[in-house]
Amino acid sequence: MSSVLPAYYDFGALHRGDSTPPLAIAMSEDAAPAFSAVGASAVCQVRDPLTGTLLLEWSTAADTLWLIDGGALLRERIPAATASLSPDRYQAELEITEASGRRRTWLRGPITVMGDLVASATQPGDIGSNPTPVFFDFGTILRGDSTWPIGIAISFNDQVAFAAAGTSVLCQARDPDTDAVVLAWSTGNNTALVTDGCVLLRELSPEITGATVPGRYTCELEITEANGRVRTWLRGPLTITGDVARA
Repeated sequence: MSSVLPAYYDFGALHRGDSTPPLAIAMSEDAAPAFSAVGASAVCQVRDPLTGTLLLEWSTAADTLWLIDGGALLRERIPAATASLSPDRYQAELEITEASGRRRTWLRGPITVMGDLVASATQPGDIGSNPTPVFFDFGTILRGDSTWPIGIAISFNDQVAFAAAGTSVLCQARDPDTDAVVLAWSTGNNTALVTDGCVLLRELSPEITGATVPGRYTCELEITEANGRVRTWLRGPLTITGDVARA
């Protein structure tokens, strides 16, 4: 850890309307833990750099932030905590108050909020964001033809990424210019099936694809688990081409 505080730290990216990923941070001085967790408290805040408005917060008082000697864990936040955020790049700071009363802002740096194409029909998504969610090419569909089923397996640290019990799936392809929904699959209407760590986007009928316009669209796969955790796992292109042979 730099002797000049606060040290720069990139707090990464989160997806508006999704659960936040847990974030573990280790801090040391001269190869020793930077502080003792005994009696210490901490707060991490995200603010608009122009207005200073508080947008998101983790704290030991609210049990959304945990401390160990020289380490902090920003715990997963529920979708409601991120749903009202506007896609943009904000400033985050981590401040720790030790038992002795010494207070230091250890880390400061950017945190990026990305838009969610799936979650809202009224708010365009930030389709250029990277590196999360994971890039996935949803392939090519011929207008007026039945779609091919798409099977997707998702794992995390060599384990299935989610359990199927109580899980729902929504996959939408949207026009990147107008944000209009072009195609959709969901467990709600039985066009998407889910097993542990896997999703099957089922065949859509010719009538559904026949109403589309050829073009290159942006598609996202969002999964809501039984515990309320919402994550957009995949994002990428879906191409619709014209059909020369028509029945």
